[in-house]
Amino acid sequence: MDGDSDIDMVTRSGDQITWLENLGSLDTINSGQVPDRVRLLINFPNPFNPSTTIKYELSEQSSVTLKIYDIQGQHIQTLVSGIKESGEHEIQWNGLESNGNHVSSGVYLAKLQSSEHSNVIKMVYLR
Repeated sequence: MDGDSDIDMVTRSGDQITWLENLGSLDTINSGQVPDRVRLLINFPNPFNPSTTIKYELSEQSSVTLKIYDIQGQHIQTLVSGIKESGEHEIQWNGLESNGNHVSSGVYLAKLQSSEHSNVIKMVYLR
């Protein structure tokens, strides 16, 4: 992790996150500019129902994954997996698990992982 991360502490094993504290980034996306680092921005709306938009920025072309976890660290859904160009990206999550079932109300974590960076934000789903 780099020193600019909003993550206070992350302990992970495989696809499980066991603890973290993150308030997210309050930075806005500057249209048309290449970001100077990898950033995962706060989702909107938050809390959300039925869906939320997750935005992230890449400083260079990178292989990235964006995964959703429940508060116990169990993998719920993979939203992005592959090589993405530098710049601004966004994706919507509709509160579904990878098997198509709706998640329960609660706190969920979105984790953006690249080869050199990892960022996590908290999201609240209300049914």
